[in-house]
Amino acid sequence: MLRTHLASPEAEQQDAADLTRPTTDTDPRWLRTARAQLVHYPLRHLEGRVRRQDAVARGAAARPERDLRQARWAAPLRTDPSLLDLAIIAVFRARRGLTDLLHVPEDVRQRLNLTPTQATEKMRKALQTLHTVNPAFFTANLGTSAFSLLHPAPTTPPERVQAQSTLRALLTSHPHRPIIAALCALAAGENTAPTEIARRSLGLSPEAAHHLVRRLTTLIATAGIDWTEQLLTPAENHPGDGSTTPFRRRNDHQAA
Repeated sequence: MLRTHLASPEAEQQDAADLTRPTTDTDPRWLRTARAQLVHYPLRHLEGRVRRQDAVARGAAARPERDLRQARWAAPLRTDPSLLDLAIIAVFRARRGLTDLLHVPEDVRQRLNLTPTQATEKMRKALQTLHTVNPAFFTANLGTSAFSLLHPAPTTPPERVQAQSTLRALLTSHPHRPIIAALCALAAGENTAPTEIARRSLGLSPEAAHHLVRRLTTLIATAGIDWTEQLLTPAENHPGDGSTTPFRRRNDHQAA
């Protein structure tokens, strides 16, 4: 009855606030109970139900999280709990109409102890695994546009040249050098904190520092980490403690 009314022409002119207003102690008990059961509870779950019905109508799973956690075909995803979590996040982001499916929420990234670049590649691996084990589920729940996310887009020469030019300009400004050095050291396996260094050296807020680090990470990946390290050597200070220890190339670090 309630669903019929909400879909009726009369409901178009009705203020939803009138339906969702809280009851008062002066209302009869039966009215408070009826409003809770017939109005508040259905409205609280209306969005999820509509999204689920829309997904099913498009051929997607009604309960994708249950399928990913229990279906036999999804067993390869469950061998790595982080891949499973990221696949579930991607499916629900797609269900909400979001298109940046490689994005990993900050709280999830920190819980998994991943850098922004590592988080993106981990999400890509989760999508690749999901596509491998069940292409039909992948297409139905993420859409055909997600195919382009399975492999990194090749870096075109103009993009690389532009990134190198930007990094070269940034490295002429001393405050940016330790941040870039910290990111390169992090990629080499050292324990550095580029976001904290950005906050301290540039006086940024946590949010602004995080945004800068993400931008620099993209620039370094596009320009090439080896190229960036060569630009930093041989006199770059150690990024973590402010000492004058020369910055080590990534291969040197791994060899040590």
